[in-house]
Amino acid sequence: MELFSVVFGGLSAVLFGLCLWSPAARPLWSGITRRDLGVYGATLLGAVALSLFHFDAIGHHAFRPHEESYYFALQGEAPPGGWFPLETQVLLRLIYQGVGQVLGSTMTVFVGTALLAGLWSPLLMGLAAQLLSRRAWVGWCTAVLVAFHPDLSYWRVHAFQIAPPHVAFAATVLLSVLVARKPTGLHCTAWLVLGAFALFLRQDNLGAVVATAAIPALAGQPGFLRHWKLWVPGFLLAAALLAIPTLHNISLAVDREDYRWGFRFLPYHLAVMEAYRPLTTPGILALVGLGLGFSFRLSRVAGPFSELQRACRAWAVFLPMGLFPDLLFSEFGARHLLGTTTAALALAATGTALVFESPWFAHTTQQRQRATRLVLGAMLLAGIGASWLEIVDQGRRYGDDTPEIPTLPGTERPTLVLDDSGEPLATLPPELKTCGLYSGETYVCDPWAEVPDAVCHPPKNLREPDEVRNLWDQRNGCVLWAVDDTCDDVSGVMHDWWEMVRSMYQWEPAGILPIQERNAYVEVYRLVERP
Repeated sequence: MELFSVVFGGLSAVLFGLCLWSPAARPLWSGITRRDLGVYGATLLGAVALSLFHFDAIGHHAFRPHEESYYFALQGEAPPGGWFPLETQVLLRLIYQGVGQVLGSTMTVFVGTALLAGLWSPLLMGLAAQLLSRRAWVGWCTAVLVAFHPDLSYWRVHAFQIAPPHVAFAATVLLSVLVARKPTGLHCTAWLVLGAFALFLRQDNLGAVVATAAIPALAGQPGFLRHWKLWVPGFLLAAALLAIPTLHNISLAVDREDYRWGFRFLPYHLAVMEAYRPLTTPGILALVGLGLGFSFRLSRVAGPFSELQRACRAWAVFLPMGLFPDLLFSEFGARHLLGTTTAALALAATGTALVFESPWFAHTTQQRQRATRLVLGAMLLAGIGASWLEIVDQGRRYGDDTPEIPTLPGTERPTLVLDDSGEPLATLPPELKTCGLYSGETYVCDPWAEVPDAVCHPPKNLREPDEVRNLWDQRNGCVLWAVDDTCDDVSGVMHDWWEMVRSMYQWEPAGILPIQERNAYVEVYRLVERP
């Protein structure tokens, strides 16, 4: 698999380079000016400064789940449990091993490698949006929004396989635009092979990568799909390449609980607002709505849809497609939905251009035009402002060892009572100690298990409603959840569980449990009703 990953990565890189310099693509690149490249370069520098210095990624690096495995690779070692392909991507591991052998294993090298591998999404998405819309400022806006989005800014400096697969996805988007503008056999083959490579790096790119077909199908030359001689050879090559790691991963995944739920879990995931980022961001949602609305609005003289309209509808396909297969996966968070996120940002920028160039805008008064520009500009700034506020919050908590228990929205917190020395006192009623408890702290679960007939489970089991129902029935409706400071992490697995569990069930405060070994405490909530 190591040799295959090197060959697959090398082939993808060669095809990508050949596309960028192909004679068919040169007329497209002629529209990219030095000013455009300067804007994109400045955007990348801003992204570097934000990801590297705002989070103090070198001086106070916060390791994410499974990222330690890549640090072992950089040091030329293997983790105690060995390499697990579903948690440590083989090609990325080889890159860190090679860099470590050449440059050493310092934290600067570790973070710098992660940053260089995961930096390029703003440039690629900006170029894609500019070429698709044929408007430079649309590409600029898209690049800035992608560069300073909280999730992307955070994950750029982490070795965990989030940012590099997103770069491969963004490169796939760019090639799909080349296919839409200049459909050649080389462009189609490179597009499909690079899409397969993005899936090889991270399987949950599937929905977003498949959605890239909407760009040539909806915004490209009419009847693209009927020209099967252009894309079928590339499709077969990409499918053959992807089949090798897919069969290997299936054999590894059969015993993981995350892959046994499928459509049974869909209703719960649809209720979690985290799945719809950035559509929950003020301003961006309104711009996406306007873009979609105007993309189906015909002019006063009936005729074909405009180029910008077709571009908006192509971007819109990503919004539902990017959610899959993650909505069928019993652990997801913002890091799994970056394809949907970036497409929504591109749609917001393209939709703004569509409004400005619509017949309605052209025939309205100058006063209304001025007011429209101000409103749309305010929406865009609101989206940027909301992103900045979240980045500030993430930076405050990045690598912060100060215990901080998050609050459940719309739920009153248990009352904290301190003794004379300022230590927390237990306020959980004794009669609740025979309830079922979900907690990530063994310090809580071990003593809990010593109580006769008490039951303790890890918090990830709360993702399984059937288990919660069974526990509810066994314990006569008494199910508890102990919330600690790990749920306030910036991102990662515990944050994902937190986002899901607080949305799936309704809770009420039950009391406080001190953790003497850590000089800390957990807040305990009781499940209000049977799920």
